[in-house]
Amino acid sequence: MAAGFHSCTEDKFLEPTTVDLKITMVNPNPFKDLPEQANKQTIEFGGGNLQLSGIEFDGKRENNDNHYFFREFDNTLVANLSNDSLNQTVSFDIPKGSYNVIQIKLHTNGIDSIPGLTFRGKWKKQRGRPGGNNQGQEEIPVELNFFKDYEESIELTLNTEAGVGKEQIVFDGDNWNTLEIRVNLASIFRNLNPGKFNGAQMIQQGNKQKIIISAHHNTDMYYSLVNRVEKSIKAVIK
Repeated sequence: MAAGFHSCTEDKFLEPTTVDLKITMVNPNPFKDLPEQANKQTIEFGGGNLQLSGIEFDGKRENNDNHYFFREFDNTLVANLSNDSLNQTVSFDIPKGSYNVIQIKLHTNGIDSIPGLTFRGKWKKQRGRPGGNNQGQEEIPVELNFFKDYEESIELTLNTEAGVGKEQIVFDGDNWNTLEIRVNLASIFRNLNPGKFNGAQMIQQGNKQKIIISAHHNTDMYYSLVNRVEKSIKAVIK
């Protein structure tokens, strides 16, 4: 499904570059680099969802012929972070030219009880005392919920794979074909001590326990993470 766009000026290029959208989760094992002793209790994330109501593109071209569009989704765009798939095909037609800076804005969309951004994983903790008869490993499901009660606008600067900060990107129809949004779990958890999960409140679901981190559950952990979410999402052109 190709995106329509409204240029700020009359576009001079008859054949724009078509760029496909991809959304992916990277570094799902945020504590893997900890020393072995500290890493006896590990947390791994295998999936989640990012839901968007729209995406904005604001490109500043070298010749001052800027290009802007807002793609609003009639049906919420849902990215399955378990397999990097989208519930609908999304592509953008971008006029050719040299862009000095491109800003991408993501509009999250929580629906009813479903948050705009969710991560699902498991906490593996040691059970029993070392050398004891009941020693083993217990797995407890973990769920992180962000942007459930409100929408968030996440502003990103588009970079190339090797780029940092603001850089010129040239669209000529041959060099770029994928706009990739990357959600970095290791970056979100950078300042969180994994020992915090030992004191996390658990909820009972059937005969199993579960840890939920949200604005309403384990709020101290939630607020230590939520401010890092935007910093942990990158937009890369490939």
